[in-house]
Order: sequence, then structure tokens, then C-alpha cells
Amino acid sequence: MIALRSSSQLCQTMVSLWQIIWLNRDYAANTTDNLAGN
Repeated sequence: MIALRSSSQLCQTMVSLWQIIWLNRDYAANTTDNLAGN
């Protein structure tokens, strides 16, 4: 049970990191588009 719970925590952490990376990627792309537009 402990291993399963820690595995679940690891999965949640990976998902959170992925979301942060994805949001940062979109933000960087939007910033680049804005700079290029100006």
C-alpha cells in the first residue's frame, strides 16, 4: 500500500511538472509572437 501511495504521489508530481512546463511553453510562444508582431 505504501509503495502504491508513493507511486500515486510521484504520478501527481509528474503531471504537475508537465502542466507547468506546458504552460511555460505556451507563455514563451505567446511572448515570442507578441514580440514578432511588434
